[in-house]
Amino acid sequence: MYVPGRACRETRDIEGLRISVSVPPAAFSHPDFERQVRRVLDAAGLAPERLLPEITQRHLIDDPEHARRAIGVGFAPDDFGTGFTCVRTDRSLTKRLQTEHKAGHLICGLVHLAKGLDLRGAAEGAGDERLAQMLKLAGCNEHQGYHFGRPACRAQARNTAAPPKQEIALA
Repeated sequence: MYVPGRACRETRDIEGLRISVSVPPAAFSHPDFERQVRRVLDAAGLAPERLLPEITQRHLIDDPEHARRAIGVGFAPDDFGTGFTCVRTDRSLTKRLQTEHKAGHLICGLVHLAKGLDLRGAAEGAGDERLAQMLKLAGCNEHQGYHFGRPACRAQARNTAAPPKQEIALA
């Protein structure tokens, strides 16, 4: 079973950094998932709100009760759609901002949906300054992507993490 213990331990003392990690469907579906996540958080001394497991939207829809029991961590669906703490726009939609007018309207709509539900609005795939600016214009203030940094080890994350709303995927 996969639980991001190393990422939690190595980044616990970096203020303002939310740890975003992909969780394979088999790990999320495992009956011991919540207990394992709690153990990892306790061992690392990391607050649950600093961990953002990314799971497929399908698993949130198929087993919402399992997700609700997950000990105070928020979930961000890997595909865009509503989650329990976040509406996250997938990188495939973010990339379309550069070529399709409708993509901007859709992202604006998702950001407004998130705000209306008191959820965070975030976008994956901010690969360059232009895309980051386009996302800001669409109202999306939380971005994740290569423009801010590639998946990083602890030392790299420490040097990169500055803005409190920045997310860095950890390798």
